[in-house]
This record gives sequence, structure tokens and C-alpha cells, in this order.
Amino acid sequence: MDYAVFSDESRHTEGRYRSLAAVSVPVAHVVVLNKLLRDALQLDRRRELKWKNVRRPGDRDRAVAALDVLLAQTVTGVRVDVLTWDTHDSRHNVPNRDDVANYERMFFHLHRVLMERRGVQSRWHIRPDEQVAIDWKTISQCLNNRGTWRAGRNMTTLSAEFRHSVPSVLTFREVNSADTPLCQLADLLAGVAAYTRTNADTVRRQIEDPTGQRSLFENYDQATPGTADRHRFRVISHLYWKCRTLKLGVSLREFGYLRTHDPAMPINFWHYEPQHHGDRAPTREASERRGGIIVNAY
Repeated sequence: MDYAVFSDESRHTEGRYRSLAAVSVPVAHVVVLNKLLRDALQLDRRRELKWKNVRRPGDRDRAVAALDVLLAQTVTGVRVDVLTWDTHDSRHNVPNRDDVANYERMFFHLHRVLMERRGVQSRWHIRPDEQVAIDWKTISQCLNNRGTWRAGRNMTTLSAEFRHSVPSVLTFREVNSADTPLCQLADLLAGVAAYTRTNADTVRRQIEDPTGQRSLFENYDQATPGTADRHRFRVISHLYWKCRTLKLGVSLREFGYLRTHDPAMPINFWHYEPQHHGDRAPTREASERRGGIIVNAY
């Protein structure tokens, strides 16, 4: 199966919690899904939608409409993987952390996992939103390197016929999110993930409000954020309740932020945990010594 994956990030060089979202779609459905999203986002007469601009009723409604399109299309093989990381954890709390190089690694981790999940014979067209500072060429080479997949979690369980098959990257090209509705959807989901993680205590208080589940985020007190955040909370509420209705396994009450317990589900909110004692974010000094990123660095 051939797939296309569209990605965008939220706050990858600022704030405690950073995130990256990837929307992967069977190639045969890309044109249709882009058209549905373009209509939902009203891009023929409205500006590009970004999570940071969801502050007014109009943009709130556009965000909700885009999420409805996504959730309706999961039955066609569309899936979303959203990776969030905490810059205060043991991996990231290092002197002179190189946030750009770390973002490159997180991009690699996310895409490696979602590509493997789609199958060892999957073929890919990777379309990240434009990021001038990112070394896309090396990331593409790493994802296409057979050594990347040799240690894959599922490779040893495959039959001999498929053991030598690995996912392959056919094309890798930056795109302008303003012209790419699927990247705008990725930006929205990355923003939602980082926002709920950053504001988990406030989110949890509203979830526990006894005034009624269906009025989630409707009746919070004056100490909570103002009008702009009220619209954002409604987008989060809509996504959460729709995922519950569709039994997609997305949790919000338990942690106060969006999280998926079963990563096989089509809406997967994944929070990175340090993998071992030596799992450390890259530093500027290490990046300068290497002169770039290499496969083993991942």
C-alpha cells in the first residue's frame, strides 16, 4: 500500500511541552480528503487555519468542522499520530539542548513508528510543513536506510518471505501548509495536544465539574483563561466527546490531557517517555562535532 503523510508541529522550540502531528492517508484518498478539508476550512474565502489563531467563533467552528471530517474518514484508513514531549524530563533536561536537532529526532521517531505500524511493505510520500532549519535530506536518508529497520520491534516475528522487506520512502518534499489542508489539520492536532498537556490541571478541573459531562468546559470560573481559551476548550471538548462516541480509545479525564492507551487506534496521542538511562536529547556541542545528524543518533 502507498501512503502519504502530512505533518506539522507546535512549539517545537519554546515552552515546556512540544508536539508533532502526522496525518497518514492512503494515496488513493489524498485528493478527496484535501477537498473535504478545504471545504470544511472554507479556504476559498478564509485564511489558513492554525491552532494559535483559534480565538474566535469562526475559527473555532472551522476547527470543529475539520475534526469532523477527520473522524468520519478514519474508516477509509486515515490515521493520526501525535507525539508530545516534555522538556523537563530526564531526556530533555540537559545543558545546551539543541532543540532543532531534537525535533529532527522526534520527527524520525514518530515517522518510523507510524511507517512500521502501516506494514513492512508500505511505501511513503512524506510531506512535512516547511521548516527552514531542519535537515530534511538526512531524515529522509535515515528513514530509507535498511539499518533503521533491522532492529524493528516486529521484524523478528515476520515470516522469511517478508523479513527482508522494509518500508520505503518514495518521495520526501516540504510543502506550504497554507496550500495544504492536511498540514493544517496536523497543526491543529499538534496544537491541541501541546495545549492540553500544558493546561492539564485546568482541563482536569473542568472535566470534574459536576454540572454535567456534556457541558465540558462550558461552566468554568473566572480564574480560568478568557474568551480565546474558551473557544479552544470547546474544540477540545468536541474532539474528546466524538472520540468517545466512536470508541476510539482517547482519554482525557484520566490525565487532564489527550492520550491514547492503544497506539493501534486511528487517533493516537502519544507522550514520549525516555527509553533508557542513556536516552538524552542532543546538545549543540554534539551536533557541531557530528556536523549533522546520523542514523545511530536516533
